Amino acid sequence: MGFVNRFFLLIGTLVLFLVSAAVLTCSLGIVPERLWLNEIRFALRQQETVIASLVLFCVAFRLLACTFSRSGSRETTHGEFLAVTGSMGSVGVAMDAIRDLVNRTVGLIGGVRDTKSHITMQKAKDGAAISVSLRLIIGQEKNVAALSETVSARVREQLAQTLGLTDVPIYVKIVGITDAAPIRKHRVV
Repeated sequence: MGFVNRFFLLIGTLVLFLVSAAVLTCSLGIVPERLWLNEIRFALRQQETVIASLVLFCVAFRLLACTFSRSGSRETTHGEFLAVTGSMGSVGVAMDAIRDLVNRTVGLIGGVRDTKSHITMQKAKDGAAISVSLRLIIGQEKNVAALSETVSARVREQLAQTLGLTDVPIYVKIVGITDAAPIRKHRVV
């Protein structure tokens, strides 16, 4: 549900709250009948009452349409868990863990200087399927086609070995080619 729909839901809920509180105070006799009947007759003759009721009708219709709508995106990129089923049961794997696995796998491939991965989980009736989009900066000493094929194969192999996921679509985009030397991280012993 988007921000606009949530705002409409807030307004509708507040109006419903106020109307139910008013009905409750009138029905319990807290407000004398003569007073609230006079106020209702006055409010029904006002032009603002008609405008407010039309606006609330439009908001209610919009929220009703959102209730029956199926056009919402079923993709998730973070904060969710992918259920991986094994012989001992089902295990939830966080999207961030999958992203880290992919980044580590790609970082070990020679010729890749920098990587940014984007994992998308498409929710379906038969479970959830993921897709991997990679944005790479590579060294100029490597062939782009061969390197992207190697990256796709290694990521696909690692996902199959670690998570048991097969047929994962992997999209590789080369966003930069550099002649800078690879950055070697020194291990502290």
